[in-house]
Amino acid sequence: MEKLEIGQKLWHPLSLDIIPHKIISITEYEDKTIYTSKALGKVGACGEVEVELIIDRKGTIRFIGLAKDYEYDGGLQDFVEGQYFTLEADARRKYYDIQKTLAWANMDNKERIYKEAKVSYDRCVQILKELNDKE
Repeated sequence: MEKLEIGQKLWHPLSLDIIPHKIISITEYEDKTIYTSKALGKVGACGEVEVELIIDRKGTIRFIGLAKDYEYDGGLQDFVEGQYFTLEADARRKYYDIQKTLAWANMDNKERIYKEAKVSYDRCVQILKELNDKE
């Protein structure tokens, strides 16, 4: 992955939505480059948050920290952590991959609940049958 530029748009997919960002500053160090990106919309209760990102060895843009302190920053992790994308289509693919995983977990949980309820129901039916047979 090449370097990012000031003004370049990024997209951050999470379980609720895809949040657009824009690079607002670049800080170069001897061993790394840190990009500061600002969300273009409201993020949780904090508004337009600014995050620090790096490009890792595999070329993936990753969150490394918040650019400043926010009043409710303890609840921001789900909204800011993870991978950022330069192409909206890639962010959309990741978003739907997250949605697929969440849907599968939901189905799996409901299947478990159904099976437990079915066992309980069958037990009640059996007890009622035995009680009725004794009469």
